[in-house]
Amino acid sequence: MFMVLGAAYFVMITLSALLLRDPTEEELQLLHASESKSQDLEERTPIKPKPHPSLSKDVDLAGFLCDGRGYLLWAMMTATTMAGILVIGTYKTYGNQHGFTDRTLTIIGSITLVVNGAGRLFYGALADTIGFKMSMVACFSLQALMVLFFVPSTISPILYCLVVCGTIANYGANFPLYPTATAEIFGTKYVGQNYGVVFSGFAAAGILLKLGLSAGFLSYETLILLTSFGSGIGAIGAYSLTSPWWDKKEI
Repeated sequence: MFMVLGAAYFVMITLSALLLRDPTEEELQLLHASESKSQDLEERTPIKPKPHPSLSKDVDLAGFLCDGRGYLLWAMMTATTMAGILVIGTYKTYGNQHGFTDRTLTIIGSITLVVNGAGRLFYGALADTIGFKMSMVACFSLQALMVLFFVPSTISPILYCLVVCGTIANYGANFPLYPTATAEIFGTKYVGQNYGVVFSGFAAAGILLKLGLSAGFLSYETLILLTSFGSGIGAIGAYSLTSPWWDKKEI
């Protein structure tokens, strides 16, 4: 079964990758022309925030590592993915401990597969509409509140399903939001290198959670609260990403 799934994933990913390409010069010109035509409408009904002056230049990896916002994005990635990683890895065990049947937890797991992808689509579209900063603030604030209800939600399988799915939907949002933020702040030319550094925060989150779960002085419930706190800190960090204060700071 795993061999079949692995082969299927390989074929789908390979074929999908072959369809990707950079836009041609003609397509870019059409895009810019379309943006110019819609400029008057955007001024009458402004939806997107005005871009900050520092968000329009291409910054290479060396410049990224000299900018405090790069480290802030990394720390935010670490803090805001921990809740989702913890819930994904433990919701079934924790549910079993509170009397939920394997059938119920399997159904919850199936639903989370859908909401994980739906969260990425929703927050990606939201970032295109209102900008990455406010989308991050909304997502991480909601995640902080959602995780606070994880432990009390075990009173009902339906409530438990809603909280688990909500947490995982917000977790999935990290993956369209952080590449967008990295590209908007540091430009698109070196976004692969720069986002690679930011994404390493995801690995750091897993390591920290492993250490936390192995620590004898931390209960599971305490760890859940800490991940909620991390999401809240991420929301504050997101709000400060476009502050003019960063223009005067270099490491």
